[in-house]
Amino acid sequence: MGSIERIVSLILFGLIHVLAVSSIIGMVIFIVGVITGEDDGVERLLRAAAAAAGLLIYLGGRAYGLSIPDLMASALEVTKPLIKDLVSIVAPLASGSFVAFFCIQTMKRDSDIGARGIVLFSALVFTMFSDTYAVLASQATPNNLALALPNITFVLGVILYSIFSYKTGY
Repeated sequence: MGSIERIVSLILFGLIHVLAVSSIIGMVIFIVGVITGEDDGVERLLRAAAAAAGLLIYLGGRAYGLSIPDLMASALEVTKPLIKDLVSIVAPLASGSFVAFFCIQTMKRDSDIGARGIVLFSALVFTMFSDTYAVLASQATPNNLALALPNITFVLGVILYSIFSYKTGY
């Protein structure tokens, strides 16, 4: 690899990490904002419990051996391009779009139960995304950016769906 390609790879590698870490921070800010945005102490407690439940759902699955990041990492090592593309691009993009769809539809309801659902679902997604980032980022190198595709396409799915679907004033 030439020096120009190496520099471009390093820049892309850095940008991918900045994007993923920014997304994780954004998810935390969103979850905390939804929890603390309520004046009623009982409702805040219920929303915090929903966040804890989202974390526990994912961690419980991990305790039983269900590891989405490990499944993605092993699937990315497959030599069949169609399977690799589905696992690294299509599935995370669709998942990100579904997350944005769910959150936007729930926000339209403007109810306490809807807010609790958003917090629960967002905490689950946050935990899964963070775990996936940790596993895949530890294996990715500037020479092999393919391992970053699941995180990139998930965030892209959330962003694109939100941009084209969310209307202010809900």
